Amino acid sequence: MAEAVRPSLFTVPLGHDLCDAAVTAIFERAGQLPLALNQAIIFLPNNRAIRSMTEAFVRRAQPGLLLPQMVAVGDLALDEALSPMFDPLDGSADIPAAIDPLQRLLLLAKLVKQDHAAKGRPVNANEALRLGQYLAEVIDELEIEQIRFGRFSDIEPGGDLAGHWQKSYAQLLNLVPLYNAELKTINKLGPAARRNVLLNQLARKLKAQQPQNLIAAIGVSTAAPAVAALLKTISLLPNSLVILPATDLAMQDSQWESIGSVGHAEDVPFAPISRETHPQFHLKLLLDRMGFRRDELTIIGQSNDRVNSTISAIFSLAEDTEHWRELSNAKKKLPHISVLTAQDSAEEARAIAVLVREALETPQKRIAIITPDRELALRISAQLKRWKIDVDDSAGSPLIQSPSGSLFMALAQAMANQFAPISLLAVLKHPLVMAGEARLGWLEKVRLLDIILRGPNAGIGLAAINRRIELWLADQMEKRKEINPEFALWWSGVQEQLAVLSSGKSNMFADILGNLQTVVDALSDGAIWRGEAGRQLSAFIEELNRQNLSVLGTIEREGIAALFAELLNNQNVRMPYGGHPRVAIYGLLEARLQQSDLVICAGLNEGTWPQLPGPDPWLAPRIRRELGLAGLERNIGLSAHDLATALGAKEVVLTRAKRDRSGPTVASRFLLRMQAFLGGNISYQNNATTYAHMLETPADRIKVDKPAPAPTMEQRGNIILSVTDFDRLMADPFAFYANKILRIKTLDPVDAEPSHAWRGSVVHDILEKWAKEDKCDPAKLMERSGNLLTNPALHPALRALWQPRIAQGLQWVAERTAELSVEGRNLLVAEQTVKGEIEGVKLHGRADRIDQLSGGGIAIVDYKTGKAPTDKSVSNGFALQLGLIGYLVETGGIENVSGTAEAFEYWSLAKKYDKFGSVSTPVSDTGKNNKMLTYEFVAFAHEKASEAIRAWITGMKPFTAKLHPEYAPYADFDQLMRYEEWNGREPLPDGEGK
Repeated sequence: MAEAVRPSLFTVPLGHDLCDAAVTAIFERAGQLPLALNQAIIFLPNNRAIRSMTEAFVRRAQPGLLLPQMVAVGDLALDEALSPMFDPLDGSADIPAAIDPLQRLLLLAKLVKQDHAAKGRPVNANEALRLGQYLAEVIDELEIEQIRFGRFSDIEPGGDLAGHWQKSYAQLLNLVPLYNAELKTINKLGPAARRNVLLNQLARKLKAQQPQNLIAAIGVSTAAPAVAALLKTISLLPNSLVILPATDLAMQDSQWESIGSVGHAEDVPFAPISRETHPQFHLKLLLDRMGFRRDELTIIGQSNDRVNSTISAIFSLAEDTEHWRELSNAKKKLPHISVLTAQDSAEEARAIAVLVREALETPQKRIAIITPDRELALRISAQLKRWKIDVDDSAGSPLIQSPSGSLFMALAQAMANQFAPISLLAVLKHPLVMAGEARLGWLEKVRLLDIILRGPNAGIGLAAINRRIELWLADQMEKRKEINPEFALWWSGVQEQLAVLSSGKSNMFADILGNLQTVVDALSDGAIWRGEAGRQLSAFIEELNRQNLSVLGTIEREGIAALFAELLNNQNVRMPYGGHPRVAIYGLLEARLQQSDLVICAGLNEGTWPQLPGPDPWLAPRIRRELGLAGLERNIGLSAHDLATALGAKEVVLTRAKRDRSGPTVASRFLLRMQAFLGGNISYQNNATTYAHMLETPADRIKVDKPAPAPTMEQRGNIILSVTDFDRLMADPFAFYANKILRIKTLDPVDAEPSHAWRGSVVHDILEKWAKEDKCDPAKLMERSGNLLTNPALHPALRALWQPRIAQGLQWVAERTAELSVEGRNLLVAEQTVKGEIEGVKLHGRADRIDQLSGGGIAIVDYKTGKAPTDKSVSNGFALQLGLIGYLVETGGIENVSGTAEAFEYWSLAKKYDKFGSVSTPVSDTGKNNKMLTYEFVAFAHEKASEAIRAWITGMKPFTAKLHPEYAPYADFDQLMRYEEWNGREPLPDGEGK
């Protein structure tokens, strides 16, 4: 009777570098003879593992050694990788080619659109692509698990499933046969199906030929049936080596078996979800499908049984955690592991950078930073640059975030937004636009356009921007200000380039893509296609152009940017190999074959590590399990295995941040398990956060006093005062100084929300024309307010939001004016300039409205679209406008208007209680409610203004910042006065605080 062949199965304990261990084992088998090693064939999980294995050979091999041939089993283009070794694979010429991923995505999107349209539920191209991508993933899973489509018909959704799940399942039953029929028509195979064919064919060939050269499979843990069959075949070859990543051989047999006995998906249902989250689940599944027991594995290298058993206990099943209390304190220690908790992601990145910098002081020490958080990886890389340590993230960065990708997306977003100012400026200011010698002149014109476009949006499209520019140019000419003569010509050229995107002549995706490509190429002068990211973007667009883009149909303008984001979502840019030789940043996938002296596991927050499972819009969880597909939680188990493997390193630091940019975070379930298991034995890394804080804290803090500039008399003498300047002058003299002496003007944001000033300008303009041209005819006023709805100079959203409110406030003004006319009070002047002098200093203002009272006196009225000043601010001298206008009028400030100011009123058009419009006055004839007496107001305002002029205009009093902060609500110049640096640091008066 033939003796059973023992499989050549191995594993490495936690903490061992799988690649280095594999190289050692390969040298023991094949020796270091160049030709002998060159005959070996090594199967690895992915292309990135090939680079890691190559590096391991370089570290260990003698000079002149020829490397073995290495193939990525997980690569969907496996036939291209195998063809140099098998010339060709038997029968490979008869195997149809795999469908291109992009071609398949567009095909599935077309089928989804057709199916939804047939059911009367049409979807746009963006949603069709999203559903098509999820459908491709489901089909890949079915093909990887080799599940017959006939099993679908055996499963009845049943009434316990929600209606949308039943509809999705029925739709899937319809779409998959259509997809397969399309593949048959074009003679193509799905990528996973073709990989199965090639793997099975390779397994049959190896089994038949029994090659004598070394055949090894290193680190492959994918439990797909075809991969499991290939690994089984390799393990039984005469000269073979199959090394699985850290398989727990110390786990009790009962615990190992409780993970679940899983065979082929067609035969045995999957284990409960709780089992799939165990870090050893996928290895148990692989061994079961290979038909081998765990005790048939041999450990390579020396295992630290105490550390391994402790890590195994931490990740044990929930029902096994009751044994934690029985373990001795010695078994609840991992002295080589520490935990670092930062306040936020920025501090976490700085602290990790400090740890790396400290570790590099030890010669030959290798450091690995492992994190699934790409943003955190970018932060860490940036922080390390302060010590000129260049380290690249091996997982790459999204193409959409690269300079080339961001410019393309910015232009798509601008097109989608019909060139709203913010989107347009984002394109024109992009670093790749007009890069080179001409960029300085380009930016000067873009900055001028930025100034022009500030304030509330003036409409939609390039035509609205043209109107804004024309109005600005006309205003500059009227004011006789110098204009850059090249600006108009420059904008004409820019508009001509962008016009092809705003014309809307075609909304077919192929035409839109071609137009975007042409415009972005012209704007950047080809710079967008340079570099790694540029070449990848160019290749992707070329691939798009080769497809039948008509399947996406017409594209709505608003969805253009979202559509491109969907297409570019999975495109990552990996920079050329380089960086520091002893520091690396890995994603979880890249780290699976790596080990270093110091391992920093970063971003240990729930939702990041492990990442929460994404939804499957096609199959309900119960249907997935009945079909034999993996649960959505499978990745949690893989993330747990990645962490458990990393914990075996010589030195490990686990880091997390209490907050990220989205808000407070929750610690990872894995970290919480460790803290619960280790209890008081866990050590915390505090030095790194302390040093990280010191990096951002100066050794000596510079004391900043409250600014109080004292300009010369000559500078003060050139100030032109307005009646509204006194409020700021007395409350915040520094702000007055910045505005009037330094002549710094505040700018509205681009695409600003309509402020009180904007609404006030609109209202004042209407009321001025109503008074001067319409003779206060109520019907004419309502007609003017109605014209806001048809004014092309205003953005439709602004017209829709504010026109009804302004109209009701104006209607109240008309009614109020009519009522006063009956009482004998009539409007004298509106929006009239008032001039005069106080203390020899010229003063001017603008009277919104002055009425003639029946007794011969005059009433000063100020229109407000928001709240009126409080009585307290008026009585304390911080709202003098009405009183000063009264003074100027009484002293002849307006020609043909005379009289004593006997009434001062604020007419607010804002809504109060249940109606628009109200009248308030800061004075009283009787002095009730602590109001100032009416007849005293003009003299009071004159006195306060005189005091201010003598102090700051004709005197030498310094312009102190925030002299009366309670009356200085505006923060326009807070940054200039370095407000945050000195606020709250003023010394207390003598005797206080003791």
